[in-house]
Amino acid sequence: MARRKKKGNYTPAQRQLILEAATSPHAGTTLQQKQGWLLSQGVHRPGVPGEPVSGAAIRYWQQAHTRVELLVKQQSQATYDQHMGRILQKPPSWRQLKSMLARLNRDNLPE
Repeated sequence: MARRKKKGNYTPAQRQLILEAATSPHAGTTLQQKQGWLLSQGVHRPGVPGEPVSGAAIRYWQQAHTRVELLVKQQSQATYDQHMGRILQKPPSWRQLKSMLARLNRDNLPE
C-alpha cells in the first residue's frame, strides 16, 4: 500500500476537538467511536471530507496529553494549559514532542 499524500493540516480548533475526542469518554471508547464523533463535529482527514481522522492522529493526541499531564502532575492546571496550548498551535513531530517534553522535564526538576 502506497503512502498517502498529505493534503493539509488541522486548524487549532480541529486539533482541540481531536484532543477532546482522544481524552474524553463522551466521544466514545473505541477508535471507531472517536472517529465517528469527530466526523459528527465536522472534523475529518484534511482535504478528504468523507474520511475520518486517522487513528494515528488520535493516538498522537492521547500520548501528548498523557505525557504532558504526567510532566505537570505536581504543577498547576495553568501549566498544563500553557504546554498543551503551545502543542495545539504548532504540533511537533512525535520525535520533536519527546525531545521537547524531556527538555521541559529537565527544566522543571526540583533542585
